[in-house]
Amino acid sequence: DLAKHSNDAQSYFKFLKEGDGVVSHPVKLADGDWTAVIGETRSTVPDTAAGAAIGATTKKKGFMLTLAKWSDGKIKEEYLFSLNGDANNSFLNKYIK
Repeated sequence: DLAKHSNDAQSYFKFLKEGDGVVSHPVKLADGDWTAVIGETRSTVPDTAAGAAIGATTKKKGFMLTLAKWSDGKIKEEYLFSLNGDANNSFLNKYIK
């Protein structure tokens, strides 16, 4: 269900700083029992989820695409794709204003 999906997504992003994570969903599509959603992400995280330091980058904006197949109000299949970095180099760029 949608509540479980939201909780799972929050768990995925729990290591981010306040204000980071998915900041918008500029594209939402549905056809039959499938949905597709593009999420714009923001990240200023200096550490990995495991706590090991990672090098700083200038990439603070990224995009993710979620494809989901629904049945009886629940997600039965879900596919996540992410792209971090420059939106100008993204195939998703033409869909995001």
